[in-house]
Amino acid sequence: MALLAALGQYGLQLHGFRNRDLRRLVEPLLGSPYTTSQMTYDLRRLRRRGLIARIPGTHRYLLTPLGLRVAYLFTKLYRRLLQPAWAKLLPAPLAPLPVRRALRTLDQHLDQLFTNQRLLEAA
Repeated sequence: MALLAALGQYGLQLHGFRNRDLRRLVEPLLGSPYTTSQMTYDLRRLRRRGLIARIPGTHRYLLTPLGLRVAYLFTKLYRRLLQPAWAKLLPAPLAPLPVRRALRTLDQHLDQLFTNQRLLEAA
């Protein structure tokens, strides 16, 4: 989530971003150390999935239109649904039936969306 939230800040920049630029934003969001090698690994995975593209001849990346949509979707889901609901769901051993159904439906729709966008590896 931290990586996608940070990526959203670079969505409209024409000159792109570098590994160290993005890492400076992600580390405080995670609240723990985030090494250059971890960032390199994550950038490689994002590039393979088509969420970012490397600017030829540089060490800079651009967020693709798909990447911007995914970063926005995940950030919005986290801020509006998961973050407020997390505290309410964790203490209770079992959430109310309507909440469980809604979360199950959301999970199914997200799985379908990610499968359609080829964001998840085939199981």
